Amino acid sequence: MVAQIEFPTFLTLAEAAAILRVHRATVGRLVQAGELPATRVRGLPRIDAADLAAWITAGGSNTAPQPPALLPKGNRGRPKKAGLKRRVVA
Repeated sequence: MVAQIEFPTFLTLAEAAAILRVHRATVGRLVQAGELPATRVRGLPRIDAADLAAWITAGGSNTAPQPPALLPKGNRGRPKKAGLKRRVVA
């Protein structure tokens, strides 16, 4: 009898996103941040199904979403436009 070899099941970002019920880009950000382990196959990220199950069991993302940075009150981060001052004509 020949022994069967079990290969790991690799998921695409879209397949992992469907399991997690989030957008594919969200899974991509988790992989890029190193929070969700992934392997590259021909340059494309693949997630091992066992790693995904372990990540879910461990509670998922360990970091809380960061609030957006506050802009200074003055110009709200927009560059000043040169030469557009209003002149008062008396």
